[in-house]
Amino acid sequence: MPTYVYRRSDGTTFEYCQSIFDEPLTECPTTGLPVKRVPQVPAGVFWSGKSPALEDFWQSGDPETIPRRKPKKLHSPFEEEQ
Repeated sequence: MPTYVYRRSDGTTFEYCQSIFDEPLTECPTTGLPVKRVPQVPAGVFWSGKSPALEDFWQSGDPETIPRRKPKKLHSPFEEEQ
């Protein structure tokens, strides 16, 4: 279940877990103050290991250091075999 950040009318914020199908809160469940949902930046991508290509890129900062893969030719069942 996602966690949303809300800002109370006094400027303080709190996090609240709710379904994506629930309507946004209009008042704080603990204080009763009016609230608005605060837009959040989506979480980034996290790598679960080291990638030599990405390590080279991060160290050099040059996109040309990332090795390019050659695209594979896909076989279509509708193509005639030669």
